[in-house]
Amino acid sequence: MTLLDSFGLRYVNGELPPFFYKVWGSVATTGLFKSGDKDTIRPLGVKSSLLRDLHKQVAGKNKGPLNDFLLPQQLALDKAGGCKLVHQVRMLSERRRDFIVVKLDMRNAHNEVSRAAVIEALESEPSLRHLAWHAATCLASHTGLECGGKLWGEAEEGTAQGDPESSGWFCVSWHQDVRDLDAALAEHGGLARFGNDDGYLVGPPE
Repeated sequence: MTLLDSFGLRYVNGELPPFFYKVWGSVATTGLFKSGDKDTIRPLGVKSSLLRDLHKQVAGKNKGPLNDFLLPQQLALDKAGGCKLVHQVRMLSERRRDFIVVKLDMRNAHNEVSRAAVIEALESEPSLRHLAWHAATCLASHTGLECGGKLWGEAEEGTAQGDPESSGWFCVSWHQDVRDLDAALAEHGGLARFGNDDGYLVGPPE
């Protein structure tokens, strides 16, 4: 357990050789149909269970600073965030019958988010800057895509679905844009609220 603890700390602090992050960061892929579309297969990539557990520790320890930065516009990491999102949108819509609601759903969000944008966003926010090096070492190399023990491709951008850090990295990467959108709508009594890549914009039709 002492060796495992030491290994875990070295991994999250970016102290292991660069090749290790590339190899261990590879994902086992499975082809899935998305939303009943039988013409499109989207590979689902799953990382090592121990790696995911280490990322879970990082995400859990930093949930407070992440939520301090993301709230109130982004509710993905907040406790009962889905309920808060639904109630805020519903209550404002009921109070202002002249408003409309526009729903956004970003296509393939986690798989296509810019890794450079994640690092830049973490570095630019003082309260999250301590996470930038960890994210950089884990996201620096292309991610190997493995199936049946064979490497069949690489992912240059995006994060792995099911990785406990993926949601936080995605939300942080473009949160300044979400804030700007919310501020623009707030000038007219509206708001922008997001649950990860699903967004709801409430405001006057114009």
